[in-house]
Amino acid sequence: MDKRTGRNEYDRHWKRVIHSLFEDFVAFFSPGLYEMIDWDKPPDDLDKEFQKLNPDGKSRDREADGLFKVYLKNGSEQWILVHIEVQGWKDTGFAERMFQYFYRIFDAYDKKIFALVIYTEDYSETYTPPRYEYNFFGTKLNYEYNVYKIAEQDENELLQSTNPFAFVILATKKALYGKTAAQPTKLELKKQLLRVLAVMKDRLQLDKKDLLTLFIFMDHMIKLESQYQQEFNQEIKNWEGRHDDNV
Repeated sequence: MDKRTGRNEYDRHWKRVIHSLFEDFVAFFSPGLYEMIDWDKPPDDLDKEFQKLNPDGKSRDREADGLFKVYLKNGSEQWILVHIEVQGWKDTGFAERMFQYFYRIFDAYDKKIFALVIYTEDYSETYTPPRYEYNFFGTKLNYEYNVYKIAEQDENELLQSTNPFAFVILATKKALYGKTAAQPTKLELKKQLLRVLAVMKDRLQLDKKDLLTLFIFMDHMIKLESQYQQEFNQEIKNWEGRHDDNV
C-alpha cells in the first residue's frame, strides 16, 4: 500500500465514523451548536457541492473533508464544514486554504459556517496557528477557525465522557501512541480499547449499529500483523462470549 492509498483509507474511516455518528460528533465538538439544531430533521450531506468548491486539485484527493447542512430550531439553516487534517509536516498555506473554503462556501450559499480542523497527529513542532491574516496597505483580514488537537487530550476525561465520539478520539490517540511501537504493544493497545468499548457499551447503552461503527473504526486505526490479529480476534470471541452480543 503506497502512502497516498493509506492516507485515503485513513480519511475514509474518519469520514464514515463522522457520518454514522454525526449527532454525537456535533454534541462532542460544539455543545452550544448541538442545542440549537432541530435533530428531528435529518442533516444533509453536501459532499458533491463541497467538491466543486475545493481550493485546489490536491484537495479533491482528501476523503475526510466534509460539508453538512443542518436545520436549526428557529427554522434557519446552518452549514458545518469539517476538515480532518492528518499531514505530519508544517503547511504554511493551510490557513489560507481554510479561508478559501470559507469564502467559497459563503459566496456560493450565503450561509453561516462552523469550521473545525481536527489534528490527528502530534503537531508540537509543526502546528500552524488557526488563523489566516491578510494586510495590504490598510486592507486587513483576520479569519480564525476551530481547532482540536487529539494528541493533547486527557485520556481520563475521554474515558469518563458520556458521548460515544469520545471513543473515536481515544482510539486515534492510542493509535498515535502506538504508531512506531512493536506489534505486541499495538496488540495490547487494541485489547485495551476493546475493554473500553465493552464498558462504554453498557454505560451508554450503545445499540448494535453504533457499537459496530466504533469497533470498525478502532480496528482500522491500529493495524496488526497476521499472528497478532489472530490473537486479537480470539480476544473478540472471548468478549462476545462474555457479553452475548456480536461486534
